[in-house]
Amino acid sequence: MRGHKLLWVGVGTAAAFWLLEAAIHTWGFGEGSGWTHNVLPRTANEWWMRGLAVLLITALGAYADRASSALLRSEKERRVVQARLDDTLTRVLSDFLPICGHCKAIREGERWFPLETYVTAHTSTHFSHGLCPKCLPLYEESP
Repeated sequence: MRGHKLLWVGVGTAAAFWLLEAAIHTWGFGEGSGWTHNVLPRTANEWWMRGLAVLLITALGAYADRASSALLRSEKERRVVQARLDDTLTRVLSDFLPICGHCKAIREGERWFPLETYVTAHTSTHFSHGLCPKCLPLYEESP
């Protein structure tokens, strides 16, 4: 029987209850001719009461075992979901590039690299430079 520790705790507690009750009847109330005489009930009513107590204690152990197993399962599921969430968050955040709002340089660690240098270093892209029609008049007017 793998697992089921709390079920066995319930069975052990029930057995301890049975023996403790026999000891109380022997030394506490002075009943019977000896301790072992009181271990086994003498009347049907005693059998019924001890059996019911043992059944209830064992049932509580079984219930606690089932509840703790469900709790452990849900904790494992929570850890799996948390790991997936962490992985997704890492992937989403790794897609952000820290870029200068003015010169468009990209920060990698503590160093800043021009946009073209960064993209060329991390991809197979190469740049060629030119001027768009909007910027061309700015350069034609300067001496």
